[in-house]
Amino acid sequence: MDLVSGSWDNTVKFWRVTSSEFKETRKPVNLKVAVLATDIHETKVVAGTYDKKVILMDTREDVKKMTFFKCHTKPVLAVKITDRQVVSLSEDQYLVVYDRAAGKRFKKILIPGHGFPMSMSWHGNSLYVGDRQVPCS
Repeated sequence: MDLVSGSWDNTVKFWRVTSSEFKETRKPVNLKVAVLATDIHETKVVAGTYDKKVILMDTREDVKKMTFFKCHTKPVLAVKITDRQVVSLSEDQYLVVYDRAAGKRFKKILIPGHGFPMSMSWHGNSLYVGDRQVPCS
């Protein structure tokens, strides 16, 4: 199984996880800004950063071939990548869907409420979003 991680040390790291080991598979990529969220799908990796960017890269290519999307006005807290889309959530309360084939933003949706979205999970045709708002009793 392949795993990707991001960190406040500004790096994206690539890992191979087996039943007997946990090993880095290539040199870390330094994005020069805190990496708050990551996801991997086959050879494509997406990272969400503190400086409001969503960065798409391929594990087989040089780091100079990264694609940058700047559709948020605050830090990107969660990202998800599929065959056709990249989805991101930010402190700016927006969920943004990027079309991978077209290489541009497809949809920008405001998440209502006073909190901001912090996490998401995609199962089948449903996307679940968690926010920082505390429910009232």
